[in-house]
Amino acid sequence: MPKLTLAERWIIFNQLQIIELLSPSKEKKNHGQTVQQEALINGYESFYGCPIDDETLDSETSSRVHNILGMFTVLRASYGKLADKSGLSAESVEFEGFDGNNESDEHGFANFLCRAGRYEGVLKEDNNSHGPTIARYEAMLTRYREVRESVTPLEPLTKEQILAIVGK
Repeated sequence: MPKLTLAERWIIFNQLQIIELLSPSKEKKNHGQTVQQEALINGYESFYGCPIDDETLDSETSSRVHNILGMFTVLRASYGKLADKSGLSAESVEFEGFDGNNESDEHGFANFLCRAGRYEGVLKEDNNSHGPTIARYEAMLTRYREVRESVTPLEPLTKEQILAIVGK
């Protein structure tokens, strides 16, 4: 974290104090705020913490996550409309998440989208697959795009198309 000037430390301290005062109840307060305030006042740099990440999510990763989640939205909706679901399971069209250890950018962004209320029904509270998934999702996306070229955008997928996408 870059060095903060005295003025920057005071600004952050005041913002934290305002947040603390505006919190409706003690249960909802972030108990780390008072420690962070003390660290800012006394200049304990190692305890500042950085509330804002200094790196941003690149647009390629963001688009990939949106494309994957959009695909699962269509898969789930189409599966729900099928009269004959033989050979398919609900799990085969469920989004498993991203690996929190090795796909952390995607995992973090998916969790953010969940908290933002996006992709309801697809995302869960924690979207950690506990294993790599991007390569499989990328292969599914390739098949999905090929299938989508042959149907109108609002037309649900058939059982055969879903099977082709999920690789069964």
